[in-house]
Amino acid sequence: MKVLLFLLAMGISARADLLVAPQILAPKTPVESWNVLRLATDNVARLISEKRLLEVPAQISLCSPALRTLASSYTAPEHSELLNASTARAAVLINTIARTSMAEQPTAQPFAQLRTLLDQLKPAFPADIVAAEIYTCPQHPEQLTTDPTQLCPTCKAKPRIRRIPYSDIYITGQPTTKLTLQGQIVQLSTADLIPTHNSSVQLLLIDPTFTDFHSLIATPTAKPDEWAIPIDLGTRSYRLWAHLTPAATALTEHPSADLGPAFVPEALSPDRAADTLSTTLPGIKAQLAFSGGTGGPPSAQQICLASIQFTDDTDQPITTLQPHSQAFAHLTCIYADASELIQLHPTGGDILNESALGGPTLSFKTYFPRPGNVRVFCQIKLQGKIQTLPFSINIKAL
Repeated sequence: MKVLLFLLAMGISARADLLVAPQILAPKTPVESWNVLRLATDNVARLISEKRLLEVPAQISLCSPALRTLASSYTAPEHSELLNASTARAAVLINTIARTSMAEQPTAQPFAQLRTLLDQLKPAFPADIVAAEIYTCPQHPEQLTTDPTQLCPTCKAKPRIRRIPYSDIYITGQPTTKLTLQGQIVQLSTADLIPTHNSSVQLLLIDPTFTDFHSLIATPTAKPDEWAIPIDLGTRSYRLWAHLTPAATALTEHPSADLGPAFVPEALSPDRAADTLSTTLPGIKAQLAFSGGTGGPPSAQQICLASIQFTDDTDQPITTLQPHSQAFAHLTCIYADASELIQLHPTGGDILNESALGGPTLSFKTYFPRPGNVRVFCQIKLQGKIQTLPFSINIKAL
């Protein structure tokens, strides 16, 4: 019961934080259903291979509505018994996979059984339905097609292939997008990007001392694959990451490059290398804590719930956080050797109501891939002003 309550508190069993369209949660046709089943099971296979079982339930749950649609679909009479038996058995396996993964118990065997069952079910449907890709309008996601050349009937936009991100916490692997810098211009190897948090390209910069942090919205230029840095950073040295999501994968990436003189991270003094879980600015106090143990930073390769509590100078809760780029806070985590950047947002999904207010506590699902000192920059909007609150955490070995 304790494990279940912990996972529910983290939102692991919910699908709200996954960036998926409503049609993925409620497919209406066999072709949509098979597309969801293929994408979701591929994601589960990747999560199992990376030993990230706590993220499996959010993905495997996407299979249930797809199976229900298949079960109610017409198929040839000779396949009806196979369809009924297979979908019923698959539903049992999905529940087993969700339950065992939530308890971090071995999940590979029931998942292999599910994939075998789905393979056996495929002959009940035409091969083109089973293998079809789904394309959708970037502006009107309710418009679906299997024809990549069919323009959106509403806005005439070219459709893009539908993908399901395998994680909303951390993406492994090298970026597929290449980034180069020409002065104040960021050049990208792809122009087909999915906007997230009100922008297609967000720029994140840190200087070698890890004291000068910038989060900027890149300015589009006349060329679709070029973006301008919106402020003049002078001749100082910075490492720059672009936060972007290529449409081809729907996975957030952080390609990077260096500005100015050679970027060499400054060695941390003992004081700066220590955990700093509280920080204060005029009128704001922020306390960072992690679930489990003493509330200190977690071990590497562990999903953990982090929370930040905001109070004012008189220790009264702050409940007037304003949305900033569709979130009440943006957490940018940078390893002290500047080798990797991770960006996190509060659980619960995007804030689409600009008049909404948040606080005093925000929660974040976290996953740090390796041990090391991590500098954390929390950006909030309060009384119309963006504030940056720095923390320092030391991620332990598993």
